[in-house]
Amino acid sequence: MSPGILVVGAGGGLGRALTAAEWPADVSVRALPRGTLDITDADAVNDAMAGASVVINAAAYTLVDAAEGHRETAFAVNAEGPRQLALSARERGIPLIHVSTDYVFDGEATGPYPEEAPVAPLGVYGASKALGEQHVRGLLTKHLILRTSWVFGPHGNNFVRTMVSLMRERDSLSVVSDQRGCPTPTTELARCIKELAMRCLSSDVAWGTFHLAGSPATTWFDFSRAIADALQQHGVKTPAIQPISTAEYPTAAARPRNSVLDCRKAKGTLGLEIGPWAPAMRDLVQHLLTEPRKNEA
Repeated sequence: MSPGILVVGAGGGLGRALTAAEWPADVSVRALPRGTLDITDADAVNDAMAGASVVINAAAYTLVDAAEGHRETAFAVNAEGPRQLALSARERGIPLIHVSTDYVFDGEATGPYPEEAPVAPLGVYGASKALGEQHVRGLLTKHLILRTSWVFGPHGNNFVRTMVSLMRERDSLSVVSDQRGCPTPTTELARCIKELAMRCLSSDVAWGTFHLAGSPATTWFDFSRAIADALQQHGVKTPAIQPISTAEYPTAAARPRNSVLDCRKAKGTLGLEIGPWAPAMRDLVQHLLTEPRKNEA
């Protein structure tokens, strides 16, 4: 029987990137979106894991602001779901690759966050993801928890897609300039996860928690200016972009002002790094310009 990779949360942006990745011909990939597998259902999880050699959990409730009013749902998907996956993986003796977030930190650090920094989430989303990590660590030895940040790609809602849409519609934009983080392309994150999944098949991997995010660190404001520059390269006239503070843009959930991840451990221990985010951002901008706009569909 060929090794089986089970991708959970396959309908999301990262899940679709994992499904689209070029896996070896002798490896079977089973991709289950949210509508097919409820990861909070123990029986469903056990059934889904039949024949799997490695499980990749890309499922998450990622609506940061909505989570404040839907705490039960956020904790079900982000904490109870990973718990069920870890329990089933432990029973079957197979490893779990679990994707987590920079929002487990409070943003008060003056420099990049290493893996061992204490978690102190500011909102429901971060708290639910932190508990999910805790379940995975406590239940399963063979685990890889991969924290990432500011993820963008061709599928699903993300900052690049939103900015491209807004810049084609508005005369001016205001973007927060005092939050720093590391944009991460789904394609690059999927590449690293695929590599780790293949190592898991031969147990050639160091278990534990690692940070995997793009570089360099930037602000939402500077990220938006880079997107505008990419649009201008395609002849698109972009609006004036004004920097504003977090206080001037209130949201339901508090965001960490500094969620920059220190990714040196992943590079040193695993030999993996995401690298610069700009090329993938430019490719995505070009891709989005070829998509039909909603009012043209």
